[in-house]
Amino acid sequence: MYYRVVDELVETAGKELDSRNSAKSSARKKRAKELYELFDCIGTFSAKEDIKLDVAMNIATFPEIYIPQLKNALGSGREEVSFGDIGCFMIDRNIKIKALIDYMKTYQRLCGEAKTWITEKDADRECIWEYVWEKERQRLNAALPARGKSVFLFDDEFEADQFREDYYGDFGMVMQVEVKEQRAFGKYDMSWFTGVPSGISYNEAVMYARNYWNGRENDEPVWEYLLDGIYVLTPVEDDVPELPDIVYKE
Repeated sequence: MYYRVVDELVETAGKELDSRNSAKSSARKKRAKELYELFDCIGTFSAKEDIKLDVAMNIATFPEIYIPQLKNALGSGREEVSFGDIGCFMIDRNIKIKALIDYMKTYQRLCGEAKTWITEKDADRECIWEYVWEKERQRLNAALPARGKSVFLFDDEFEADQFREDYYGDFGMVMQVEVKEQRAFGKYDMSWFTGVPSGISYNEAVMYARNYWNGRENDEPVWEYLLDGIYVLTPVEDDVPELPDIVYKE
């Protein structure tokens, strides 16, 4: 038996639902798809230069902060700058100015093509983990269920309800799930995804994604099942014991 936290207005009980349609209703998954190419630009730069993803993202999304220092360096005939020169004081090495300028230009070009950009909102920036997970899934095994096309399930009603309380508050409800068809299905420890720390590089983030897709167990695992397929929801029956009738004696 599987369980899922749902919004009743989006996923209706009693009829067959397709995970791919349900995934489209997720604002996070939709936004992650819209920003995928931009995140790929950032992730590639982070991996190549071995710098933190948030640093790479800031360089791409706030070029006006870095361009004056780069112009000064170019004006003095330099081909390289230290990361400290452009305000990244935690990185003690140099980078070619041309590499930085090409990176900024590539990101701006991709923004124009995608007709969107990464905003300052956490909701946008946190979507980068969906990109990292999808990139690593494709590298390891494209037959694994894609998060962007799947719904996630629990095999324990209590864990599903705990997730609802932690992430949905008073919204959402837990329903039972009957799987009708599997295009792809897998069991993964969600804590690799929810516990990925901030301030890490793409190369470091990939290790968390790899552990997730390889089905490894973390210290405090929270197992989720990704279903790319057809399913039916039914309300969870309250497990309340039936009380005996009270017989009154005259």
